Amino acid sequence: MWDPAVREAFEVKAGHGVESEPGRLLGLDVLTINHARSLHGISACRNLMILVLAGCELANLDELSQLTSLGLLSVSDSVIGGIEAIGELDVHTVHIERSGLADISPLLRCSGLIEVRLSGTALSDDAFDRVIPDLKGMGCDVVFPDDVERELTSLLRQTGLSVNCYKRGNAYRLCRPGLSLTDRPEVNHPEVSPVELRATLMSDPGKVATLFERSL
Repeated sequence: MWDPAVREAFEVKAGHGVESEPGRLLGLDVLTINHARSLHGISACRNLMILVLAGCELANLDELSQLTSLGLLSVSDSVIGGIEAIGELDVHTVHIERSGLADISPLLRCSGLIEVRLSGTALSDDAFDRVIPDLKGMGCDVVFPDDVERELTSLLRQTGLSVNCYKRGNAYRLCRPGLSLTDRPEVNHPEVSPVELRATLMSDPGKVATLFERSL
């Protein structure tokens, strides 16, 4: 059973339906999937080396456990319930950016990791205090939220908003990971000053939604 977004990604890449030449799934080494709600069917592409997931809403990444050739995983603007499956893979590069993921401890089981990017992700205190230092101790290059990103994302999440703050260049922006608030979470990321966002959260958190209207 294929998730519609996974099926579409394959058909765009291969130029034909998944049933017409199933053997070609094994020859696929790079795939980009947008707006998936599950990864059902991805295990048929078990020789993938690079997988890009954008704007997805996923309970977990368990379907990746059979992708033993996977070296690079990029997840952005997505909600992921857990990444336990990554800990079983021999990945060297993991990007989880602008995500609702809090627990990244399974990454510590990936002994070959050389690069991890976590910008704009709603990480737990344990991720900052223990996991990231341990990853660095393994020789991994880690990019993670700065103090302002961490503070503002935490404040947003404490009010019950599924919104993150991240820095791009010299500006801070808001994003809405996953598919619960928008069907295109990868776009419409309004610029906001930390002072303005703090004031909005203190006075009326409900007005955060209006900040997204000004970038349309």
